[in-house]
Amino acid sequence: MPNTKNSTLITENLNIAVFGDVATGKSVFASTFPTPAFVFDFDRQADIAYRNKGFDYLRYPMDISGWNKFKQDFTKIMSGYILNEEDELVLNADKSLRYKTLVIDSITAMSDLAMKCALTLNPTRSEAGGPVWNIHYGLVKHMVGEIISQYIAYQGYKLILGHLKFEKNESDIVIKIRPMLTGDLSTRVPGYCSEVFIARREFVGNPPVEQYALQTSSKGLYSARSGLRGVEGYLDLFVPNNFTAILEMV
Repeated sequence: MPNTKNSTLITENLNIAVFGDVATGKSVFASTFPTPAFVFDFDRQADIAYRNKGFDYLRYPMDISGWNKFKQDFTKIMSGYILNEEDELVLNADKSLRYKTLVIDSITAMSDLAMKCALTLNPTRSEAGGPVWNIHYGLVKHMVGEIISQYIAYQGYKLILGHLKFEKNESDIVIKIRPMLTGDLSTRVPGYCSEVFIARREFVGNPPVEQYALQTSSKGLYSARSGLRGVEGYLDLFVPNNFTAILEMV
């Protein structure tokens, strides 16, 4: 009979969201995950942050053809396809060679691509010539939400990297920090993930040295949480920007 007193921590199938400002080490953190691995490289980071790490990746033009190609590739990878040496996705009979790690880098740029697709599909524009909230933003929410709901069902490590939006009041004071996503996606996407880290640059050590770090719990206006941290507090508020180092702590 299943009982939690006999349960063990399972770390091979995690949904992880990492949000942060530009140049805070989000892609660097993703590059520390097990291979074989694949990056949906919307931010053009693969040959920089993932260099020499053995990550397969594909990029997409920022137009409706790019979204359509992404959807085709995404469906194949969800079904166990891998990238061969000719940069073609092929179904591998050996299921042990499926990707252990998948990365969306980043969901911010992926959402921008979805918006370009939505604007192409519906020519209606606002008075300012831009997208219409209840038309184009609604399409983006549906398109991105559909992808993420399938993505998290993949067996392995699934990382979602994204940027933060800093909301200010009339006095130019930051009053809220949240993921830079359309509508309720800013809460739905983190809600799918057991680990929601904030990528920061912090001063660590004595003498203090500035380095990449991940915030694992909410503090101030930054919202973060971690199932790996647990109620026992296995992880400190800030942990190294390295997945292997994090696993050693739990």
